[in-house]
Amino acid sequence: MKHFTFIGLICISLTACGPSALWAPQAGSQTLARTAQSSKTTGPFTEYALPAGIDPSDLTRGPYDTVYFTSPASINGPATVWEMTAATGQIDSFTAPSPYVSAGFDSIVGLNDSVYYVVKIPVHEDEFYFARVTPNGTFSFVGAPYFEYGVVTNLTPAPPNATSFAYGYCADPCQGPTSGVAGGAQLDNYFVPTGITGGPGGYLYATAVCTGPCDTPSDSRMYVISESGTVLHRYRLPNGSHPAGIIDGSDHNLWITEPGINKIARMTPGGAATQFAIPTANSSPDRITQGYDGAQFFTERAANKIGRITTSGAITEYTVPTANSQPTGIAPCSQQNCGPNGGVWFTETAANKIGRFDAPN
Repeated sequence: MKHFTFIGLICISLTACGPSALWAPQAGSQTLARTAQSSKTTGPFTEYALPAGIDPSDLTRGPYDTVYFTSPASINGPATVWEMTAATGQIDSFTAPSPYVSAGFDSIVGLNDSVYYVVKIPVHEDEFYFARVTPNGTFSFVGAPYFEYGVVTNLTPAPPNATSFAYGYCADPCQGPTSGVAGGAQLDNYFVPTGITGGPGGYLYATAVCTGPCDTPSDSRMYVISESGTVLHRYRLPNGSHPAGIIDGSDHNLWITEPGINKIARMTPGGAATQFAIPTANSSPDRITQGYDGAQFFTERAANKIGRITTSGAITEYTVPTANSQPTGIAPCSQQNCGPNGGVWFTETAANKIGRFDAPN
């Protein structure tokens, strides 16, 4: 089995791409009864307790005022995504039909009227597919032929018109020479993608970390990639920064979390970086998103905080009410749900909760 590391593009339009002969689109779902979850409000935070065992990690805003999230803890179990109605906190779950099971990946994205995530068939070498779920619980499978032994680091709408999405992928054990696939971009040898976003110029911007024999130990980079899959530029981040999340900011710079050095980087599309230290030491910044108020919000997994950084680099931190909740995934919240300045939704992986933070005035 060859080992690959690449950034790929995948089209989500069955009309445009055509279904693979290996896996014709299927429909069907197991829709569970909606359950109203209890909520607890403390200051700008509202927390929603989830049914036992979900331990949510990644999340995305879905259609019709919803939030969708995944459960890596359910690997090899039912291929389920969970939906929370933002206005009420009600929970629903959607499960892909057999023989698909959960891939256990931290990967989910909302686009147009649907949500997309990763499922697999556990036969021989695991075969991974991209599943599409609509609000009424109908499933289909879209994109390119299946891939094997994969780890999808995250999904993002691809520029410029968001009719497709991009994914970061590395093959188990995430080491080895790079190789391209149809529409894919070759990264440098042994570099594992850790985050990806659409950004300025209609390009994709991906962070990556070297996990093999590197010229520089703990080498970290950002790649600029065309939508067709060509690597246009590669820029170094500080050694040991281990970037975890990246987002196109409101100022059209790239904002990157760096848990290895406890900083947030602001990088121009041309590769000029400015570093901002997070006030709390060893906070483990993880995912990052653009807020409605023009600032960027990020999770501090080890510090149990939500951070807010302005485009000028001013950082404010807010402690999550539940101790040691390990906030991880994060997504923007609308004015409708989070007040005049918006806010964010986030997962509390260790606390098994979904949190909402209302941005202050």
